[in-house]
Amino acid sequence: PIAMPSPVAPAVAPAAAAASPTSEQLMAELASLRASLQQQISSLSSSVATSDSMRRNPLQTRVMTRLLTGGFSVDLARRIALRTPPMDSIEEADAWLQEVISLNLRCAGPQDSLIDATGVFALVGPTGVGKTTTVAKLAARFAVKYGASALGLITLDAYRIAAHEQLRAYGRILGVPVHLAQDGATLRELLASMRGRRLVLVDTCGLGPRDDRLGEMLGMLAHAGAATQKVQPVLLLNASSHAETLDDTARAWGAADAAGTILTKLDEAARIGGALDCALRHKLKLLALTNGQRVPEDIHHPSARLLAHLSLKPSAQHFTLADEESAALASLPAVASGAAHA
Repeated sequence: PIAMPSPVAPAVAPAAAAASPTSEQLMAELASLRASLQQQISSLSSSVATSDSMRRNPLQTRVMTRLLTGGFSVDLARRIALRTPPMDSIEEADAWLQEVISLNLRCAGPQDSLIDATGVFALVGPTGVGKTTTVAKLAARFAVKYGASALGLITLDAYRIAAHEQLRAYGRILGVPVHLAQDGATLRELLASMRGRRLVLVDTCGLGPRDDRLGEMLGMLAHAGAATQKVQPVLLLNASSHAETLDDTARAWGAADAAGTILTKLDEAARIGGALDCALRHKLKLLALTNGQRVPEDIHHPSARLLAHLSLKPSAQHFTLADEESAALASLPAVASGAAHA
């Protein structure tokens, strides 16, 4: 980055400075402007270096194009592309890229499945992401393996009668009663009564990332469990959503405190790079994948290699970036973020 000279304060007598309330405001604005200019110059310097590097190495442009076309963010695509090692062919670059993505994804193995887990897990996420159906899928798989008596089902979704009745219908089929908790006190009582159950699943109401009730609900979950059995949030992410939308969702729902994530609606996603980008950026552990409405068939263990392969599948020609377009995007200023290490 280019060094910037420090702003020189105007020579003002102490008495005059104290008498003028606008001088401090002016200095603060100048300092803010200086910081903004430094950031822009730093970004521009980085962008120029990136463009020069990609012009010298066509394989970097190829890697950048594949990632952007797959739905990954410009920031993550740039970070990975700049680390492309010397290779002899495009095929080698494609194989290397797939390996990078698969190695960086954190996927639960069959032994870490929620179906075999013990404790209390609350499925959280925005409206329409598939929480109720996913709870039903997990519950059905668990009941077959461990028995209905080892399972507890709770719903917090008192806002949507249809969702509540849907889960109750699944509960009746499995022989597991579904309990409604409308406040924190009721939730604590229910969890205390289910302390002997191997697994308790909590279905939560869908809220937008800027809904005033979101913080209240997350706080209720955080304080509901006993000291020895905390409620562990599992964040559901819609694989068909855009990377920016998913990133906003992850931040709002406290991805850092989540036990992991379940990618839903893979069957509806034209490209899943945005979902994988979010998982990489927030270092989320992938616990399961869902790809349909069937209960309990459409839920699967995550496979890093399969997800990497799916994220890089060629798109339709109308939506594919040419290499020169990718290089142009690579020169855009970087966004401050916590992207995963390649």
